[in-house]
Amino acid sequence: MTKQTCPQCSSSKVIYYLYGYPGQPPEMLEKELGYYRVELMGCIPPMGEESEIFDHECYDCKYKWWAEDTDEDDD
Repeated sequence: MTKQTCPQCSSSKVIYYLYGYPGQPPEMLEKELGYYRVELMGCIPPMGEESEIFDHECYDCKYKWWAEDTDEDDD
């Protein structure tokens, strides 16, 4: 398990907003995926302006991002 960190402040207190039906309880996902907290958000992901769409939030600095924002291209 790798501890998830905030790309803004490097805090390890990252909240993951999970959409869909999880196969495990949030507490198990927190440990398994390395998140500070996992919040279940229902079946429908957010729609709206790109700046309003996020699935991760830093508990400390309140920075919000979508996981794909920090992925590097494999090209």
